[in-house]
Amino acid sequence: MAMDGSAGAAPQRQLTPEHMGRAARAGEMIGAMTPGAPRGVIAGAGLPRATRLIARGAELDATLAALTTSEPPNAVALIGPSGVGKSALAAEVVALAAERGAFPGGVMWLPSEGLSGDPGLAALRQELANALGGARGPDAPPALLAFDHVEPPLDVAALMDGLGDENVAVLVTARQPLLDERITETPLAPLDEDAAAKLLRHALQQADPRRPAEGNEPLIVGAAHMLGGLPLVIGLTAARVAIMSLPLNVAQDAGPSRLRDVFDWAWESLPAHARLAFAGLALIEGATFPRGAALAVVGAAHAQTDGAGSANMADEAWRAGAAATLDALVGLRLIDPLASGRLRLQVPIRQYAARRLGETPEEWRDALGDALAAWWLDFARRQEGHAGAATLDVEGSGLIGALTWAHARDRRQSVLDLVDALSPAWRARRRATDLRQALAWSVSAAHAAGDAAHLRRALHDLALHDASVGRIEDARAGFAEALRVASGAGDAEAAEIERRAVASLPALPEAADQA
Repeated sequence: MAMDGSAGAAPQRQLTPEHMGRAARAGEMIGAMTPGAPRGVIAGAGLPRATRLIARGAELDATLAALTTSEPPNAVALIGPSGVGKSALAAEVVALAAERGAFPGGVMWLPSEGLSGDPGLAALRQELANALGGARGPDAPPALLAFDHVEPPLDVAALMDGLGDENVAVLVTARQPLLDERITETPLAPLDEDAAAKLLRHALQQADPRRPAEGNEPLIVGAAHMLGGLPLVIGLTAARVAIMSLPLNVAQDAGPSRLRDVFDWAWESLPAHARLAFAGLALIEGATFPRGAALAVVGAAHAQTDGAGSANMADEAWRAGAAATLDALVGLRLIDPLASGRLRLQVPIRQYAARRLGETPEEWRDALGDALAAWWLDFARRQEGHAGAATLDVEGSGLIGALTWAHARDRRQSVLDLVDALSPAWRARRRATDLRQALAWSVSAAHAAGDAAHLRRALHDLALHDASVGRIEDARAGFAEALRVASGAGDAEAAEIERRAVASLPALPEAADQA
């Protein structure tokens, strides 16, 4: 088959084991080259920097200048369609601002996808408070807050109102205009033809250092033009073309591609185990996630498609196979690697994976969810002390996702175990909303399981939480129910604990100020 021309046999549509091996090697290389967050950037969930930001120099300089050339508060929003590269540009702005010392008060990256309403605002404010160590004083040095992927359900006006700091600059990425006069909106257009051709060359070489071959410049320019200038489309297309040794006119002849068309093209080329693995990654909540969580899903996908039932991830062969599949998905540009072993599904890719997951057999989805919940439980149990609580805070989205899944699928023991593992840390980190929901689900799971001892403890813990935030009547009812359960089980010692708890309630209203 020709390397870059149109001659040769008809292109193969399915990735062979040899192709998957090439993709895995490319994924390893891309992961090793991914830059991390420079000093001065607070990004607990990782900073989604590209291995190399191609042809956005003018936008990079203009955005940084808009944030720094006058006294804060300055607020800039990068607005553009899915796949245009908003997050990559914003991450590079953040990195460059930190490297230049433009914000002595620090730079913070805040993934905001999926956040909406009051709970979304509360989650962002909690993350800000945890990272900045509480409220900033009036003389605090200038800081930059970057909110990535803000969507209309999140009240931007309320978010801006809540910052209340004259020394804070704000950078936002969004698909739709935010319509807040305090924010200067900068439309981010697709790459022009020269920039698109430059990115296509770079993406081809990342997947296969032999590509593109000499003398194929006309094909590069033509393919870049037909791909419409969207970096996500260019990256996905280049990876498949290079890894499968397809002629470049496959891309050139495709015509202007919608994201959905390119995703379908990538999906159809994957072998069965990789399809299920890719779709299953949509189960992992959070803008980014640990590689270990992804390996749990991928290992379970291998087990289902191989007919093994469940994966033995302690077996080196299983682990090696799962790791190779995960690296191949990185090499195919379906997953973005971040520094420190974190991974990311871009929002449109996550949405596509979730749709495909919904089309898979229910028993397969359950197997992947069970494997993921088990991984998160083991992860939570391994965290200790203050550092462990901070780690569980960073991974809050993934842990809440696992708990939500276990509750929805009536995995009672998983709910009880996860809540037991998470409650101390969430109490220490003052995640009041998440903690109350978790404790309520623990009560429900223990009741359904008929576990009187666990039910009494769950009711007691929920009542204690309600008392601590000033919900005295709810606390009174909770302790009374715990007393009823303890008495019914004949546990005199537990019953006495609940009587004392009820008696202590009149002294607890002031505790609301300490929550």
